[in-house]
Order: sequence, then structure tokens, then C-alpha cells
Amino acid sequence: MPDREEARGRLARAVAEGQPGALAGRVCEAARALLGADGSSVTMGSLAGNRVTLCATDELAGELEDLQDVCGEGPCLDAVRLQLPVCTGVSQAAALWPGFIPAAERALGPAGSLWSFPMRAGRTVIGTLSVYWLSGGTLAEPLDVAQELADAAAALLVQEPPSVAETPAGVGFAARAAVQQAVRKLAAQLGLRPDDAMALLRSRAFLANTRLAQVAQAVLDGTLTL
Repeated sequence: MPDREEARGRLARAVAEGQPGALAGRVCEAARALLGADGSSVTMGSLAGNRVTLCATDELAGELEDLQDVCGEGPCLDAVRLQLPVCTGVSQAAALWPGFIPAAERALGPAGSLWSFPMRAGRTVIGTLSVYWLSGGTLAEPLDVAQELADAAAALLVQEPPSVAETPAGVGFAARAAVQQAVRKLAAQLGLRPDDAMALLRSRAFLANTRLAQVAQAVLDGTLTL
């Protein structure tokens, strides 16, 4: 079994030695480096309707998170639900996530892969740490050590929770707020349940090949009628 304190110490040192910036971004980059990944992201929240992407090391990492919001499925959501690490590089991935996998393969390439780890604070899963590779890379640490690093990330973020201003230009929280407002607007206008309104937003984003938050903002601005 990995030494929990040792894993937390390694992550804390990597965060402290990283480039100046918001805590969430430094945690994200430190985890990417320690796990030998091409990119990483950190989300907070447990359900598809209230997840917030706190940080992403690059545009592709953010796109992979958004794809899961659009599709309503993927390794991040299952990592939270199962409270276990989940990877796209498994034989049943296409059956598990029939909407997400084709889109993820277009983004990552056929040899790419994505790992998602539940970030656990005590017995509570507060979000996920996800890392991706473009060309068949693998975790630089054993799976149990990688999970300990995800839990260490949770401990850091719980001790010093990021403010809206610290997240990437407030984009994560602003995007989620726009989605929630659009869901309420559609539910009221069309007499839909919130789940059905969210499904309508997702389907539009999927068909238009755009981000869920962009569709939501267009609904709020009145430039898109569903």
C-alpha cells in the first residue's frame, strides 16, 4: 500500500515549487507532471448538472471535460459514481460511453487515453482529477499511488478552496451558472422537467459540435430558440 503522507508530501512540494498562480492550476499541473501525462484537469461537484471544471492544463483537457457534460457520460462521471479510478482504455469503453468515446477518440487520437480519479476528502468524493495521453502513454505511478495523489489534491483544495476569481478567469463557475440558468429558463418556457431541459441543451451542443456553456449562453441571450 502506498504511504498516504508521502504521496501528499510529493504533491505539496510539486505545487509549492510550481509556477506562481491560482492554487487549482498549480495542483493540476503538479498532478500532470507527477503522473507523466500530456494534460490534466480538476473538477468539483459530483453530478453532470453541477460539475465545475476548476482548471485544465490545456484546451484539450478542458474539451474532454466539456464533452462529458454534453454527452452526460464518461470516465469522470463514473469515477465519482463508483468512487474508483476509471480509464477509457478498456475493451468495454465504447459500450459504456457510446456518445463520449467517438468524440474523445477524435480529440485524443486512436492511441490516446484518459484516466479519471475520484478526489476523496475523507469518505466524500468532492470531484475528479483526470489525466490524458495522446499516444498510448501510461501512468508514471502505480494505480494506487495515483489515487493517493488524487486524494492529496482533494486535501489541498479543501484546505484552501479556490475563489471564483482564482479559477481560469472565473470560466468554470460562470459556465456552470449559465447552464443552470438556461435549464431553468427552458423548463419554465417549455414546461419541461429540469432533467429534460438539460438533455435538450446537451443534444443541441452535441449536434452543433460546440460547448454546452455556449449553447446555454445563447439561450439566455435569446439568440437561440429551442
